Amino acid sequence: MKWFAGINNIDELKKMYHKLSLKFHPDINPSGEKEMKEINVEYEQAFTYILKNSTEEQKSKYNKQGHNIHDGYREIINKIIHIPDIIIEICGSWVWISGNSKPVKDQLKQAGFFWAKKKIQWYWRPEEYKQVFNKKSMTMDYIRDKYGSERVINKPYSQLEESA
Repeated sequence: MKWFAGINNIDELKKMYHKLSLKFHPDINPSGEKEMKEINVEYEQAFTYILKNSTEEQKSKYNKQGHNIHDGYREIINKIIHIPDIIIEICGSWVWISGNSKPVKDQLKQAGFFWAKKKIQWYWRPEEYKQVFNKKSMTMDYIRDKYGSERVINKPYSQLEESA
């Protein structure tokens, strides 16, 4: 593996995919189209391999009702990764958008995001999570604590490297 060598779990795989997307996505780096295609193919292979070799507990986290949680995940991130001044946060298998999202609300709607009035954020969820099982209102802090959280502040890749 060229892009995901040494990656041993799905969370590490997603994190590396975000980093690579910020560097090579054609909307950010017009000369990165070839690399992004390679990254996407290798991501699929790595995801399948890691999931196949995971424990049953890990598999249940990432494989619900026969659907991998990455179904649509990569595509949705690719639709918004180039939008400046927003914060992309992954909590469990949902993608949340905060930051300066008002000027780009039409882009977010077009990408498939929905407005969560009580949380004052945008969200996207995979198809298998569209059925609501819990009507109880949860705060973002509760969601982060329960499902974990990974944040990507959307700024140029060079600035991300400097802050790392």
